[in-house]
Amino acid sequence: MKERHKDILSAVLLLALASFAYLYVVPNYIEKMEGHALMCLSPAFFPLLAIAIIALLSALLLAKTLFMAREVEEEPWLSRKEELQVYIAFCTATFFIFMLKYFSFLISTPVLLAILFFAQGIRNPLKIGVISLIVTASVYLFFEKIMKVVLPQGNLFQ
Repeated sequence: MKERHKDILSAVLLLALASFAYLYVVPNYIEKMEGHALMCLSPAFFPLLAIAIIALLSALLLAKTLFMAREVEEEPWLSRKEELQVYIAFCTATFFIFMLKYFSFLISTPVLLAILFFAQGIRNPLKIGVISLIVTASVYLFFEKIMKVVLPQGNLFQ
């Protein structure tokens, strides 16, 4: 399939997904907070923000694909090695989501980052460990302490 057709298909599917999430998922699966204070964000804020970003980027991709001049010769976007790295990242992220159910965010995230760094060719264990711990601590502090978002605790140790 040509890149142009892939881009059009991707943009249309992502726009459909964003529409479905906006029209069905958010109204039916996110609780409405009646009378919440202005200092408090609605539970639907971040999902709606993500939906808006996905819809905007999908619309831009569709517009770019439809209105830009066609390239005569299309060269592959990713090499086989890069494609493999994308698949590894996707599988690792999927594994991370399932891991969060049993282990806490603080345990799962450094493991995810270590696997991703290793897949990208970084082999220095000290660098992998230090960066994984710093990124995990930074994300934890930002979301848990500043944004007051409760991160997954995992149910294996409870």
